[in-house]
Amino acid sequence: MHKSGVCVVERVSEAHDSIVAAEFTIPSDASTKKSNLPPSSDRCSALEHSSSVHGSSISQRLRVGESFDGIDAATLKIFSFADGAASLRACRLIHLLRGCSSIFRDSAGSGETYMLSESTKWIGAFISHNWSVHRYRKFAVIALYFNTWLAAFLTGVVVLAAGVASFAGILPTVRDLEHGHLEAISARLLSAPVWILSFLFVRQVLGCFGLLGPTVFLDKVCIHQTNEARKAAGIQSIGAFLARTKVLLVMWDNTYFDRLWCTYEIAAFKYEQPDGKIRILPAVLGTFILAYLCSTLLAEFLHWIIRAIAKPEKQHWARWQVSLLSAVLHLPMFFVCVRVFAQYVRDMQHLKDQLQNFHVREAKCFCCSVGHVNPETRSPIMCDRKLVNSSIAYWAEKDCQDKDEERGLNTFDLDVRGRLGDHVKRTMGGYAKVPYRFAVAASVTGALGSLDHALARKGQGGMKALFFFDALLLRHPMNVALLLVALRKQAFRLQGRCDEHVTYLVFSLFFAFLHFATLRWSLALISTKDERVEESETGWIARVVGWMLVELVLVVWLYFKRAFVQVDTNFLTPALRARAQTSGSAAQAAS
Repeated sequence: MHKSGVCVVERVSEAHDSIVAAEFTIPSDASTKKSNLPPSSDRCSALEHSSSVHGSSISQRLRVGESFDGIDAATLKIFSFADGAASLRACRLIHLLRGCSSIFRDSAGSGETYMLSESTKWIGAFISHNWSVHRYRKFAVIALYFNTWLAAFLTGVVVLAAGVASFAGILPTVRDLEHGHLEAISARLLSAPVWILSFLFVRQVLGCFGLLGPTVFLDKVCIHQTNEARKAAGIQSIGAFLARTKVLLVMWDNTYFDRLWCTYEIAAFKYEQPDGKIRILPAVLGTFILAYLCSTLLAEFLHWIIRAIAKPEKQHWARWQVSLLSAVLHLPMFFVCVRVFAQYVRDMQHLKDQLQNFHVREAKCFCCSVGHVNPETRSPIMCDRKLVNSSIAYWAEKDCQDKDEERGLNTFDLDVRGRLGDHVKRTMGGYAKVPYRFAVAASVTGALGSLDHALARKGQGGMKALFFFDALLLRHPMNVALLLVALRKQAFRLQGRCDEHVTYLVFSLFFAFLHFATLRWSLALISTKDERVEESETGWIARVVGWMLVELVLVVWLYFKRAFVQVDTNFLTPALRARAQTSGSAAQAAS
């Protein structure tokens, strides 16, 4: 969360000036007096974690209603509100999605934006982001994260209703190219747009009926932006917001880990909630999903036009001809998809590099960028880096008696490179580098086209359902993953040898070939007995089962291979502390 306030930086720095002077002093009896209210004692002089005193964090105690006895005063102050419990505010999700996330247009807030938030006991999701990312990308990511299940339910209802209407003669039908059977178009031309629109706007529709969605935290809305004293208190209480948050939703972009306050939010969240959920979603992920959805929808629409013009009742098409036609119609759309996919691959590589080479000391902050001088008043301002680095280092040294800031920062660096990096790898979809459920979301429009095609066949109810779920859960996600792997392995090599557009064309042809080959094999699922006159029933079953096993193995390997490795996401472990201490000793010896 990038802080853009100028005057507030000066106020927050003055409020925390004592953190620098403390220099990791072990709290005395007087400074660690037990209290249920945060006193005005020095903040950094007593950052002892509550679990080392009483065995549970502030967040856990809040959930079960325990008292704060046993927690030292300074720790309680870090994760308490500067102006009382009334400061715990959150807004409803609908306010973040209205107007295609117009709230993210800029960071400037007002009294009106503050009134969008309300007092609450818990925050469903803390939105951690940079204001430099375009609001449309944030809109797509938030919609993808919060709307998927609602959109799936609504689309399923529409598919059932439209299917019944088609076979009742209410909705138009076209002829199947292979056999000339009547084929519904409801799933392809009605349900697919419903999926895309509900995926983007279902929360806005529900908001009209008073269903405002879960609570979320956005700094612009939940921290007062016009009252400087309340703004300073709100920023000072970021730890308190995070202690009462269920999920930290990180909308990652190329500059995220370069921002000091963004790093601070992750550190504070993992310190207070070691087992808390962190969801890192690249800002380009929403664009990635929408590109594939819209591309397959347009291709399926062109496919419908050709079916409406052709006369399949006079001349039936072979299976390979149907597959080839579908691949040719998808090719121009795939060219657009490949460009977006290539950007996604580059961003994921950048995320990997950021995590592997993370140094909290190199993160940027506003005060340093303006030379510690208020651009408006020209008065000096204190450095936020001292506050943030001291807090992070103390948290990293929470179990050590002889606390050292340099060693603590080294420990945090190792944690981000190691455990957070492993967590990201495990949750971002293995070799595909995209979560499987989002790949399935991108496959819906293509799968709905397959559903129309399957329903044109007579009988074989079970195989029709299998053909649809094969397209939704296996075939399309597999093709997307294979393209992403190919882009990651070969795209940058080709770009060094030929024009960028030629590279995109090569991978578009590769994607179209995957579509052709996998569709032709999958059509065997719904082949009739007349089509299998030269093949025994046992041979057909073996071919179908073999092909689906190939798809299943590839999907599991591409999306879930890393998920089988259980990674402890708890930061700040003794082993990493030992490594940090060794690194620090080696550096001192070298100097």
